[in-house]
Amino acid sequence: ALSSSSRDRTYHNSAILLPDGSILVGGHAPINQGYGGTGNSAPLDQLGFAHNLKDPSFERFYPPYLYAGPRPKLNASQAHATWGGTLQAEIAPGSAAIDHFVLTRLPSQTHITDADARTIILGAGRRSGSSVSLTIPKNRAAVTPGFYYLFGISPKGVPSVATIVQVTDPKYFVGAGSATPVDLATQKLRTSSAGSITAVQQPAAPARAAKKIAVAPLSTEANLASDVTVPAGKPIAPARSSEAWMIVLIALMGAVLTRRIWSLARR
Repeated sequence: ALSSSSRDRTYHNSAILLPDGSILVGGHAPINQGYGGTGNSAPLDQLGFAHNLKDPSFERFYPPYLYAGPRPKLNASQAHATWGGTLQAEIAPGSAAIDHFVLTRLPSQTHITDADARTIILGAGRRSGSSVSLTIPKNRAAVTPGFYYLFGISPKGVPSVATIVQVTDPKYFVGAGSATPVDLATQKLRTSSAGSITAVQQPAAPARAAKKIAVAPLSTEANLASDVTVPAGKPIAPARSSEAWMIVLIALMGAVLTRRIWSLARR
């Protein structure tokens, strides 16, 4: 059994995979909150079953697979690859054994759904010492263009910390030619008020002269290396949601109605 969340996670909840294999869970806005003219400032007793307004907190869940054995370690990989081409990766000295490598699409989620989620198994690759040469599949429908986590997976299913790889046509490559594992210990969660995590920001990339994009930092910082919960909590289980039951119920009602119409048509 997995431990429970310290917060309710209902409508508009999210769960995204981080490069260290943990899961960032957040969001909560009950379905009737803000609907029907009630507004965000309505008294709680006017919101029906909604006992909590929009919750901007986040929690990190550490799945059991992270503790199944020693973790593999990658030193670096190419930052870019293309379909049918090779991707070079470097295994760190002292790394746990790596059984195979996978590409996992960077998360992009809304309404509990990540329509582009996918993991591509690359196999063990061709090895020469600590260097590994991996082949990217030619099927562009399976490996859609974009950014992916590259994980090395141990025989027990434990992932390395990921590097980030862009798979696309070479003319669209972005950034430097090599990538190192993402160091979450140096990343920051920035908040607009103490105790409520409202945004996750990576360190600013070098600005491009043509666009001159500037990002103003928010007020408070909390280190992402520790478990971030509101209030202080513990690793959490995947969020529960009633939406799946609603979908099943609608599908069953549709099937019954279709069968009834078909039966009447045959008379």
